[in-house]
Amino acid sequence: MPLLGVIAIGVTSNIKLSKKIALAIAGLELILTLFVALLFDSDHGNNFQLVEQHAWIPSLNIQFLIGIDGISVLFLPMSALLTLTAIIASWNSVQHLHRFHFALLLALEGVTIGVFTALDMMLFFLFWELTLPPIFFLIGLWGIGPNGAVQR
Repeated sequence: MPLLGVIAIGVTSNIKLSKKIALAIAGLELILTLFVALLFDSDHGNNFQLVEQHAWIPSLNIQFLIGIDGISVLFLPMSALLTLTAIIASWNSVQHLHRFHFALLLALEGVTIGVFTALDMMLFFLFWELTLPPIFFLIGLWGIGPNGAVQR
């Protein structure tokens, strides 16, 4: 869902609308991750739950395999809550490239959720590497400046 929010922000040119889209998508994602946490049955022990499996690259035995376990079920709502908090915290503080900023936050949320749900090593590696571009741009454009002060 966050990646659909990135597309929605990309097609809009209105800054206020893009902020509202980012806030709505992040809020909806938090609700969905809380719902997933409620669906998790801790009585099943170490078994993976809510598993989705599809052949991706059969010749290399690489699958699109996602699911949750007792640890990842906790990271999903925390990631969604952190993204929602970052969107709210940057609501008025971002002075340039507003749409890009909120799209990067949603993209980072989407691939982070992928990191925590990936059960195939290649899929995990793909999601892990896909976190790098949003982090690079978020730090480079809105992070600490060359003089040690926050850029304005």
